[in-house]
Amino acid sequence: GIFGIIAVELGGETGAKIILGLLLALPILLILTAVLASFVLGLGDTAQTQYLVTPMLNVITV
Repeated sequence: GIFGIIAVELGGETGAKIILGLLLALPILLILTAVLASFVLGLGDTAQTQYLVTPMLNVITV
C-alpha cells in the first residue's frame, strides 16, 4: 500500500522504522489529546489549564 511505497522511497529499513514509529505514535497522541480534552473540560480555571496544557503542546509540536 501507500505506507510500503513510502518505506521503499525512504530506503527500506529506515523508512519502515519511521512508518512504524508514526503508526505507534498516532494512537498515543490521540489518547493524550482525549485525556487532555477531558481534563481541560473538567477544569474550571482557564489560567491553570493553559499553564498545564501549553508546555505539553510545545513538546508535541517540537
